[in-house]
Amino acid sequence: MKNDIKIELPEGTNEFIIREGHAAAVVEPEQFRFDGLLPVPGIFYQKRTAADAKYFDPARAVVEVDYDDRQIRLHRDPTDPRADVVTGTIFAESKLKPFRLNEGAVWKPHDLAVFIRRNRMYFADADKTAQLIAELQTLKVKTTGEIEIADDNRGNTTRLFSQKTVTTIPVQMVLNLPILSGGEKRRFPVDIHIDVQGGTIQISLESVDLIEMTQNDVRAAMDEQVKIFEQSGIPVLYK
Repeated sequence: MKNDIKIELPEGTNEFIIREGHAAAVVEPEQFRFDGLLPVPGIFYQKRTAADAKYFDPARAVVEVDYDDRQIRLHRDPTDPRADVVTGTIFAESKLKPFRLNEGAVWKPHDLAVFIRRNRMYFADADKTAQLIAELQTLKVKTTGEIEIADDNRGNTTRLFSQKTVTTIPVQMVLNLPILSGGEKRRFPVDIHIDVQGGTIQISLESVDLIEMTQNDVRAAMDEQVKIFEQSGIPVLYK
């Protein structure tokens, strides 16, 4: 079957060209996604807006804030699968992780002494740190125990064991280093817990102050970034 193609040309047309072959494929724009540090969404928004004031439409853009995950996410248009999505996350300071604070991790005295010596630049007091290292290397623990057994012959029995441990190790040490990535140095105390099981000595490190300071600093840093979008008219949604 012969297919006829009828083409109507505008009046005054002097030339009509027919090209054979395949037309170039239409390339759809890819979605721009980026995950970075906490200030990234604010920086991206400010730079884009400076170059094109209409790049973000407050009627379409949305900012999500998640304090638990420590993230701020900027959506240029959540209804458009190709629209920009930029996420900023605030991280804990990497130098803090090896201390294994509040993890229930245990140290042998000698291992902790070696670790502290290698990281003594993160301690607030050099003299006290040197003393702590020396005491850990020569740690001696004196333990006394008392057993109390009572029976009133009327079915009431008491069995108690009391253990008392004496050591020269201080109950606290003070660290001085950032607690959030890119943050300023902060001083905070760390409790030194000693556990004696038979002839084995185990030490764990805990800091309630660090937990509280981290929560407060994370929230303060995120709130500061949120101000950028609140002033723009873009809706800010909290998880």
